[in-house]
Amino acid sequence: MKNQALINKLNEISQVDNSWREEAKFYRNNKEWLDRSANIAITILSTLRHNRKENRFPNTQKDLAELMNITPQ
Repeated sequence: MKNQALINKLNEISQVDNSWREEAKFYRNNKEWLDRSANIAITILSTLRHNRKENRFPNTQKDLAELMNITPQ
């Protein structure tokens, strides 16, 4: 009885975390879009950094967002 109680308790607390599988499946199914999106973000941030160095407008995400009438996020 003691062993069975221990086994039952272990079964209760040992939940398998499979969330990584869903994340991996999402990445695999959306890799092309995720890569393209990352490249766009890098290009925008690089341009803003260059604009800051050259003292040009827009040079922050906030400035760019205001020009586009969207939020900086």
